[in-house]
Amino acid sequence: MIQDNASFTFLHRIEEVELNIEDGRWQSALALALTLPDICGGIAFPEIVKRYRDGRAVLDRNQRPTRDVGNQYIRWFDTYAAPFFKVSAQDISPYI
Repeated sequence: MIQDNASFTFLHRIEEVELNIEDGRWQSALALALTLPDICGGIAFPEIVKRYRDGRAVLDRNQRPTRDVGNQYIRWFDTYAAPFFKVSAQDISPYI
């Protein structure tokens, strides 16, 4: 992988996971792989933001709504990955 600048694409991250696996760096591969649903969740579900109890969106210092990373991650997993973690199609919940 050529690293001529500091910006990496999603595909670069996947390639880096694969390189870590090839080199036997299991912890690094796992840690990086677990960031992929975070990225995907932010892209797929930008409307999921943190909210105050009164329903107002929590804003960051630039006055933009703050991502609800946990819920975006969960929604992405449930929507796109959970079926692959089931033993059979009849299972209600994934085994994870």
